[in-house]
Amino acid sequence: VKISRAGSSSSRMLSRGGIVIFMTAMGKVATRGTTAPTAPAGSCFVWLADSCSHPSVRSRIWFRDQWGEANVAAGTDRGACEQQRRNGYALFCGVSPSSVTTHFNPPAASPTGAPATPPNSCYVYVTACAQNMGVRTWVRDTWGEENAMASNSRAACEQRQAAYAGWCQVLSSSVTMHSNAP
Repeated sequence: VKISRAGSSSSRMLSRGGIVIFMTAMGKVATRGTTAPTAPAGSCFVWLADSCSHPSVRSRIWFRDQWGEANVAAGTDRGACEQQRRNGYALFCGVSPSSVTTHFNPPAASPTGAPATPPNSCYVYVTACAQNMGVRTWVRDTWGEENAMASNSRAACEQRQAAYAGWCQVLSSSVTMHSNAP
């Protein structure tokens, strides 16, 4: 069981066997009467009113569709989350599509105002981070510049996105890299 922040101190996500369950601040599983999770940005949540024929999928709770986000862009494409995944869960679980509710949290808007100087620098912008790092502000990636050649090449700077996502415990869509390399 892994508990991680869902973007605010008032909610948590509980992960069991690849299914992420939205937890309220009081530690209770969210019910249908509860508003769908609104974080993190770039995510897709599912609610099944009827029992699923597959025991790996729980019903009557909000859970995050991580498979859909990773494989069919359900975290970046509203139609993929709200239509394709709704129909996919209905078919997989053997239930009516009307008993499946999905909720799409659009990805964060791309940040603006990336620093243009100094030359040969690499910056990162994260919308959330489990580490002690500035969020929603451009931060220079000095470690990447010194250790991963992020100052020498635009590609090396952009490749740091996955490392920051893992370190911050967020999806890659929550991390934006900016290079001032030639």
